[in-house]
Amino acid sequence: DIFKILITLGLIAALVYFYIQNQQASAANVVAPVTVSTAIVRQLSPAVPTVVAELPTPTQAEISSPPIPQADVPLTLDEQATRLVNPEGKAIYELDPAKKDWQPVVPADLSQLKLAQDSGGAWTLAAADGTVRYHWDQTTAAWQIAPEFLANPPEFPPSEVQLTYDKTTGQLVSPEGKTVYVLVASTGQWQPVVPAELSQLKLAQDSGGEWTLATADGTVSYQWDGATAAWKIAPEILASPPEFPPSELKLSYDQASGQLVSPEGKAVYVLDPTTDQWAPVVPADLGQLKLTQVSAGKWILATADGTARYRWDENSADWQIAPELLANPPEFPPSELKLSYDQASGSLISPKGVTVYVLDATTGEWTPAVPAALQAKLPEGAAVSQEKNGWVIGVASDANLYTWDPASLTWKIAAPSVAAATPAAGTTPAAQPTPAAAGAATPATKATQTTAAGATPATQPSQTTAAGITPAAQPTPAPGAVTCDGAPPTRLHVGDTAKALIYLNLRTAAGAYSDWIRTFVPGTPLKVIGGPECLPHGGGSYLSWNSGGEYLWWNLQAPDGTTGWSAEGYKTNPLYYYLEPVK
Repeated sequence: DIFKILITLGLIAALVYFYIQNQQASAANVVAPVTVSTAIVRQLSPAVPTVVAELPTPTQAEISSPPIPQADVPLTLDEQATRLVNPEGKAIYELDPAKKDWQPVVPADLSQLKLAQDSGGAWTLAAADGTVRYHWDQTTAAWQIAPEFLANPPEFPPSEVQLTYDKTTGQLVSPEGKTVYVLVASTGQWQPVVPAELSQLKLAQDSGGEWTLATADGTVSYQWDGATAAWKIAPEILASPPEFPPSELKLSYDQASGQLVSPEGKAVYVLDPTTDQWAPVVPADLGQLKLTQVSAGKWILATADGTARYRWDENSADWQIAPELLANPPEFPPSELKLSYDQASGSLISPKGVTVYVLDATTGEWTPAVPAALQAKLPEGAAVSQEKNGWVIGVASDANLYTWDPASLTWKIAAPSVAAATPAAGTTPAAQPTPAAAGAATPATKATQTTAAGATPATQPSQTTAAGITPAAQPTPAPGAVTCDGAPPTRLHVGDTAKALIYLNLRTAAGAYSDWIRTFVPGTPLKVIGGPECLPHGGGSYLSWNSGGEYLWWNLQAPDGTTGWSAEGYKTNPLYYYLEPVK
């Protein structure tokens, strides 16, 4: 055992000796790798485990270069061993021969600033007056605008647009949240932001201080309009537009906007100065899709994954759903009715031949169709949207107007909640009457309502009925009562007192599109002071479009004196009444 220990110590001493010799050789610029035969080690000491350490052979550059600065970005020496570059090959540090240390590389666009190192070792770039404009961030290995400079920006450029300053980014933002100017610390000036789609153009400032975007040959394509804080096509480009694209429509040129307009006054093409071509106008509701030119005159609107959703039709100068999408429509919406698919229009048709769903190529989903008769009655700004509880038609500034009933495939009026009901100007709110039966139902806030216990509602008008009130099935019309085909037999006369069986809307005149005054709770007593008027509803009624039918409207007076018109009921099987005479 003592013999083995001595042999081991001898081997260790030999390894140390060879290591020292190797280090001395490296210092003399001579590579002297350590080579120890494992066979000799085993012969001298077969009982001692063999450990072979592979010592790295440093290059000449690594021996003579200072330590690489710490950064989140991996840095490596270039071939000349005078610069440190990032993975993209961009020079980040360069070697200062005098100090034999690394210093940050100053980009060409910042070369007018002076590089300096403060007493704490931090690097800065300063203007001629000594104002620090940039600080070096060693962690990100990049120049950052000095916070003290951002805190005191120069005067905003003149503009008719109200601009706000974001001192964290050094940017001026429009009221729409769009960045329009950026503070350039190297010059201490505001510079217009160049959108990504114009990044291939060169930004320049002429002798008069005007900003332009020009092509590689120097042709000015855009000029900056400070008043609107936006890029405008250069007037010389607008004055000489290219040849109009082929179309069956007679297109006219609007030189002020650089657009081609259809006979209906709709902008269908816009001049692209970067390519000197006409590009189709993308409607705002399709703005989330990407405009792509697949070949000369052939344009598509595609999703982020490149799936074409729309193709441009030159003849009609309009966007058409891509044929490949029409050929492979999504799964049909659930329905008890058998729907048929019209591939040419991308529509689903009911057994009665009515279009009930249309394919929205933007989302790739089915959207309920809005009949022309209903569309003509909608206020300006009304739009179809999908909420948590289903599809609705509404105005952004108001409550929903209609809700979609997927069972009947019809639009139904969204009755306002009683809590939100406000009497019309000049009227006095009525005291809340006692419901006709105990446990009166609570009004629903949307059109989708439920029926309280004991009520038997019809399948079409889904409305809330007070507990204990059952709509009459087949009542006997009152003697001498007025009849109205398509409406249930009337049970009322002028002079009668009626009571509301549901949450009943009162309107300024007979008709579903007359202005709403208020909503009565079930059980409200109402005096019949005029009527009735029998009004057909074209393709439907105010409760159910596409269903057909008529209503008898009565002129009513509330207990507080408010007057207006309400419908008596709805013709279903069984009949469904909104009002009944008080015995």
